[in-house]
Amino acid sequence: MPRHAGSVLVSVALVLSASACRDDAAPRPRPVIDSLEVDNAALPDVFDSLRTFRYRFPTVQADSVLLALLVWEVDVRRAWRPISILCASPMGPRFTIELGRDDPRVLGFGFERGEGGLGCAWRLMRYDVRRPN
Repeated sequence: MPRHAGSVLVSVALVLSASACRDDAAPRPRPVIDSLEVDNAALPDVFDSLRTFRYRFPTVQADSVLLALLVWEVDVRRAWRPISILCASPMGPRFTIELGRDDPRVLGFGFERGEGGLGCAWRLMRYDVRRPN
């Protein structure tokens, strides 16, 4: 049974500082990142190879990376961070994001194309990005 792990709101300071550099005067609605601890049965059956990216490094501050991507208006829809690892792979499972559309800019944030071996993780933190209408 999934256990609710909380909700992370996008930092007002980060969004305001990013929007201060824009020409448009109307503030944009702030996305909300919901986080939930799940088991690997909650993973998608298939990941879209054009919209899925794994983090190159074994450790990650997922909230910070997601906030940075959202400030740069990368269309992140979902993400998964491994918590409990079951595999013997030397790389192990990696933080993985799914975009709404392909955006090669994520490569500059430490990501590479592909799913990060999440099937080896028994428990994961799933992040869902909600955008207010």
